[in-house]
Amino acid sequence: MPGASNQRQPSGMTEPQSNYQDVQGEMLPTRRLVSPVSSEGAFQNFILSLPQTLLRSRLQPNGTEPAPRAPRTLNPDIMKEIPTGSPTFTGLGARPISYPRVPGLYLFEYVTFAGLKDFQPCANSSLIAELFQALEVERKTDHVFQLARAWSCVIQSHARLPREVRWVLATIYNFSNEMLQSQCTDDYSWNMRPWLRYFYKLADQLFSEFEILASSPQIETSGPPSTKTVIHSVQNTVNGLSLVPNPKHERVPGQLLSRSAIEDWLERQPNVWDPVEEPVIDPA
Repeated sequence: MPGASNQRQPSGMTEPQSNYQDVQGEMLPTRRLVSPVSSEGAFQNFILSLPQTLLRSRLQPNGTEPAPRAPRTLNPDIMKEIPTGSPTFTGLGARPISYPRVPGLYLFEYVTFAGLKDFQPCANSSLIAELFQALEVERKTDHVFQLARAWSCVIQSHARLPREVRWVLATIYNFSNEMLQSQCTDDYSWNMRPWLRYFYKLADQLFSEFEILASSPQIETSGPPSTKTVIHSVQNTVNGLSLVPNPKHERVPGQLLSRSAIEDWLERQPNVWDPVEEPVIDPA
């Protein structure tokens, strides 16, 4: 497959010996993903073997971070919200393929905001919850994006989804991965939540357009996170998926905000998500 030679191999992992089999029963060539789960089963190795886009710092001369651009309201013609010319759309896989080492787990190929090939795990809610619980490093990250990522993986596992729906689900997964990086501060995560709301609304509109019985999770609208936020026994449930956020979510004092690849990617799109100019109202 084109670009396969550019995929970095995690140390200690080897290519799977068997081919993948997709949901139609057809045999596909061996993919770039390395064998993530040993015979005794270790979901943590699987997750850590998946390449994730790193956040990059882009500070102003005074040391402050530019505020992320805000999304506009959805276009009444919902299909115009889909960047069909972007590699993130044209590079999507046709459908999820099964991963033979883990029964019930499928992988969907997509393109990250940085232009790299990657895979989104797809499965039912219980398997996805087990999959991501292995990530101890994410226990202090934003539970809203934890839920968004898990939800997108569950919905992505459904068969015969339109390409536009698969794109927005892969985008939410890609976006959430960036927001769950350890470099991402509470404040930056909060400032990027309007984009998560935007993609949720887009997903809901597409579900309605294609008559798909699904809906996005609700995002809490309480104030922005403080320097120290303690979450007690908060449980989010969506489509049978239960995720308990980290019991203690602390911001590291003095940590600088970071700019994610999604902002760079949004700026490269040809006017798809240009902010809507608000009319100037003369109080007189």
